[in-house]
Amino acid sequence: MEKNLMLRLKEEGTGNKVIPYDYIAAYVISADLGLVQFWLENGMHEDPETIALMISEITFRGPAFAAGYQ
Repeated sequence: MEKNLMLRLKEEGTGNKVIPYDYIAAYVISADLGLVQFWLENGMHEDPETIALMISEITFRGPAFAAGYQ
């Protein structure tokens, strides 16, 4: 998971990074796993595809955008 994320960050990044990629990867992976843990502990009411879409939106657009802030 970390290797795939690091590769994608390097491929799609602008080169203007402020934070090293390994720190970004650690942050994103922790957040993603936290969301999955929350889903598991709270009854898994959403289907796995919905959770995957949530993770993608939050990861690639940011939590503020995903929450409706522009």
